[in-house]
Amino acid sequence: MSDYSLLYFLFRLLAGALAAFFAILFWARNRDAAWTVVIMGILVLYLHIIFELLVKINLVVPAYFMIGDVSLFEGISLFLSVVPFVLFSAGFIIMLIRNR
Repeated sequence: MSDYSLLYFLFRLLAGALAAFFAILFWARNRDAAWTVVIMGILVLYLHIIFELLVKINLVVPAYFMIGDVSLFEGISLFLSVVPFVLFSAGFIIMLIRNR
């Protein structure tokens, strides 16, 4: 892994850890449905960062997890990259519906 790539993942990991930490702190104080969905999106986004890092440093090798010709990790990566934005959208929709 190049120095740029390592620095990139370290910054993403640090920023994601801060966001996840504060999201969990906020979750403990607020039980609002819209914010809960947004917080879940932040946590899934951080999980995606960790997943990408594990694959990048070859701690988890996607070639070992194949179903036929399809890599299971490609499906998981796609799922983890789309779900946070679906959760963010759901949280914002809940807020819009409630404020009308």
